[in-house]
Amino acid sequence: MKSTLALLATCITFALAGCASGAARPQQIGSIQLNLNGGAATQAEADDGALLMEVRNAFNTRGYPALPPYLLRLRAALDRAPASYPITEKRPNGSYVVRASDEEDGMMLTLVTGLLGGNGSGNSNVAQTLNVYGGIALILGSDAVERKAFAEAHSYLDRGLTLQPENWELLAEKAAAYLGQNNWREALALADETLDSDDMIIGMHRDAFLRKRGFALVELGRLIEAREAYVDALKANKDDKVSQSEIAYIDGLLNGGKPQGSVMVTPGAKQ
Repeated sequence: MKSTLALLATCITFALAGCASGAARPQQIGSIQLNLNGGAATQAEADDGALLMEVRNAFNTRGYPALPPYLLRLRAALDRAPASYPITEKRPNGSYVVRASDEEDGMMLTLVTGLLGGNGSGNSNVAQTLNVYGGIALILGSDAVERKAFAEAHSYLDRGLTLQPENWELLAEKAAAYLGQNNWREALALADETLDSDDMIIGMHRDAFLRKRGFALVELGRLIEAREAYVDALKANKDDKVSQSEIAYIDGLLNGGKPQGSVMVTPGAKQ
């Protein structure tokens, strides 16, 4: 974890030197060439990316009820995914492409890739682009979780994870699917395995997996461990109201309160 924190500190230094996240043109930062709107996408990937953005906009407006008209097209798009679609990919010409769904994650990963990708030459060219097929797998999996079609959800999420094994959003949704099935032990195992990862972007979202861990532990009756998980989530994200609420609930149970029924909120759902 120390190496990850050191990389983050280095990236922040570069960012403060003038890396504007909304820039449309390539920028020269030291010896790193960043192309924030680039990436050599095929026409199919570009079309599927446009579909993904359309679906996201519809979802942001209407939530899950907006998704059914798009599902057939999204499934067909996922079927067009290439055999290899890593989050960070080195191209034959020595340049890199970083695929990201989140602006902050993408910028951090782009900077780190640029810093480490020079192969001793001191020069890197990194293009940041939309994570098209990871995003489509996430939407299809999340929709299936919402419908409680858990076998279908795991199918979509596993397809996405085959392409991107350390995609934190897909991992979090898979844990949510296990929790929705009352499969507490599988959810706990997945959360613990993910928390052990040294992946930088996963490390930036530890609170999501600590909450999954805490939820599973409450259901398994391991309240002290569950409380510790939520406390750790709060340390990672001091504004985490879910963890604050769960800590209060666990404290009530430890003081003789009665348990309440479990309520799962699907990630991204309208609150």
